[in-house]
Amino acid sequence: MQLSIHQLQRFALIALVFTSLVLQAGLVIASEAADEGVPKPTIDLAFWSVVVFGVLLFILARFAWGPLSEALDAREAGIRKDLSDAESARLKAEKMLQEYDSKLNAATREVREMLEEAKRDAEATKNRMIAEAQAEASLERKRALDDISRARDQAIDELFKSLEKQVLSASEQVIGRSLAADDHERLVREALAGLPANLN
Repeated sequence: MQLSIHQLQRFALIALVFTSLVLQAGLVIASEAADEGVPKPTIDLAFWSVVVFGVLLFILARFAWGPLSEALDAREAGIRKDLSDAESARLKAEKMLQEYDSKLNAATREVREMLEEAKRDAEATKNRMIAEAQAEASLERKRALDDISRARDQAIDELFKSLEKQVLSASEQVIGRSLAADDHERLVREALAGLPANLN
């Protein structure tokens, strides 16, 4: 796998810092050695240090940095895929939530409509029952009035018949003889005319 320019710049900067540290360490060692009577390191030592460091960097870049970079790229791709999957799962969950909310709102409206319809039906049933009860009460009242009227008429008929018998009996006793049919009717009419008007 090829290294990007950014990676090469970073690699060169690290190599430069490391070389600088190696050279500084060599100079420190050389100055301490000069104080103790040890011979000073030469430029050859610094050159070979840089060469060894360069070879080490080449080996690392060739055999270690490639697999390491591939592993990092694979990990980055995995993280991006996980993020993409998480985003798609979030969008799917939001869509499902919206669908659920929509279904819940529809069910709430349907329940509200059913309750309103049941209320209307109950009101209509109540009104119908009241109307039927009023009609039944009116019918019962009419029947009762008819029964009262029939009973009154029957009582008046019985009273007239009883009165007629009494009048006939009284007239026979007063007159001492039986009356003709015309006389009989006339006496009944006169007796009835003498009754109070509220009996009629």
